[in-house]
Amino acid sequence: MIWYQDFSNQIQNEYPKYYNILNEGIKIDKEKLPKLKFEKIHSTKYKVYFMDIDNSDQVKESSIEYNINIKEDIESNIVKETEKEQVIKIRIGQSEFRNKLIKKDCRCKICGLQDGRFLIASHIKQWIESSNKERLDVYNGFLLCPQHDALFDKGYITFDEVGKIIISNVLDRKTRKILNVHENIRIDIAENHKKYIQWHRENRFEK
Repeated sequence: MIWYQDFSNQIQNEYPKYYNILNEGIKIDKEKLPKLKFEKIHSTKYKVYFMDIDNSDQVKESSIEYNINIKEDIESNIVKETEKEQVIKIRIGQSEFRNKLIKKDCRCKICGLQDGRFLIASHIKQWIESSNKERLDVYNGFLLCPQHDALFDKGYITFDEVGKIIISNVLDRKTRKILNVHENIRIDIAENHKKYIQWHRENRFEK
């Protein structure tokens, strides 16, 4: 078995249990092989190096790139092994969802902000309440600036079936002005948005 020297040293120091098992030639479960290190490509992209098993049951070095920052989630001792794969899947799904929204219309649906650094992919029907298909449905979300995302996510604003804003009574006039929401706001919505917006009105809106 041939190892790259840096990986051999690292697995021996950080994963002695696996190092001994592998050197003894004992076949192990592929899912239990450790991740060895992270390489930061830029602020939102990491390459994860890990050990893999090829078709001949030989352990080899492999890697995969993630377009989102999952380093802290993966390395956290709080997150159990069984939860790590779920963390990755959720983050990748959310990243894919955001990319779809950006390609569709890269601006805040309410105020028109076009700086992508400040745009949040906001689900209309909450992620936790959605099916896997709904989670990636581009019509189940809007790109929103931080303040409008907070208002929409917390249910302080919603929309009717033609896109006219509905503002919660818990927001007083001063707060509405500061947060740039008023009763004249109207957004363009497609037919496919409507079932999700109805869900938001019925389940999230604070009347």
